[in-house]
Amino acid sequence: MNIFDYFRRELGVAPDDMSLKSLPVDSNCGEDCQRTIDACKTFVFYNNMAYGSQTRNRELIETCENIVTTFWRG
Repeated sequence: MNIFDYFRRELGVAPDDMSLKSLPVDSNCGEDCQRTIDACKTFVFYNNMAYGSQTRNRELIETCENIVTTFWRG
């Protein structure tokens, strides 16, 4: 599996960076990206539980994508 597909599966939206399709989850960088995505998914869950809505989900997911892209591209 690659990070693009993992991101889409776990967060429900596809990242903008199509080059993430060439980043395997089981690589060094991919593992850091996977952990970031997992942390975001957890944070989104608690955000929704606390506020009862999805008002900030897109902002949180965009931040996650920025972090993943930084890990990937530097």
